[in-house]
Amino acid sequence: MCLSIPLAIIKSAIFAIYSFHTIMQQDIVLQPNSEGLAQAGAFVERTCDELHLFNEFGVISVAVLQAVGMEIAAVQSSPVSIKLSCGHCMGGVYFDISHYAVHVDFSVTEEASLYGDAASVFMIKKLADCVSLRNEGSLLHLEFHVAGIDALRATSRQDVLQKFYMHDVVSA
Repeated sequence: MCLSIPLAIIKSAIFAIYSFHTIMQQDIVLQPNSEGLAQAGAFVERTCDELHLFNEFGVISVAVLQAVGMEIAAVQSSPVSIKLSCGHCMGGVYFDISHYAVHVDFSVTEEASLYGDAASVFMIKKLADCVSLRNEGSLLHLEFHVAGIDALRATSRQDVLQKFYMHDVVSA
């Protein structure tokens, strides 16, 4: 039996593999203000587009932007700039936030995670596959394993996002 696969599908698969391996590491320097947060969002979007991570963009962007937002809030009055980097890790992509000045407890549980920084930390922990502080706590490393994510993990992430945004209500 001969399997017939259209040439266009083969070309797009080869392009996806090629572009995933050509983007080794990218960096952007962000200013600690709302413009820096917008730049971070555009950087994550461009990275996910280049790596063909369309289905994972929401998960990755929420976690990375939560972390960058916490950092911007922590250093907003100082002249320090924030470096956001991305690259490949085993089975996926990572994002590093350098000059990390936020001193938070990454052992936050679900019960203590409804508001403020605790909610952001909980969201980051649930959406990223690996969260670690490196370089004596000055670099936050987030990994997203996008190759072969299982259905249970995907469903868990959806539940976390729904719970998070149910509590994020503004009343007048």
